[in-house]
Amino acid sequence: MAFVPGFKNDLFISYAHDDDLPDTLQHRWISSFKRDLETALLQRLGQPVEIFFDTRMLDPHHHLDFLLDNARHSAIFLPRPLTPVLRALLDAPGTGRVLLFLSCGRDRPDHGG
Repeated sequence: MAFVPGFKNDLFISYAHDDDLPDTLQHRWISSFKRDLETALLQRLGQPVEIFFDTRMLDPHHHLDFLLDNARHSAIFLPRPLTPVLRALLDAPGTGRVLLFLSCGRDRPDHGG
């Protein structure tokens, strides 16, 4: 059950599956990002959130209706999180940081989810 009333999913993470391929240490950074985000939100909100994260390797346009339906019924759409290389560039001295704050409250009106 979603934390945000009226939605099937609290968050839809859209990403290229190639970005989640294991590195030499078998670390899948987008999968790790999802797990860390779930933990952080649980700690802050006091209950689990519904995150849509499709791990199936699909061909282009395969099951597109399923993905679109879940995206439409998500309170937040997060397109392709920053890759480690981009994050390193943004965190480099003199470039500043990009911070993303996601906030959702229980008093949000029903959006027909």
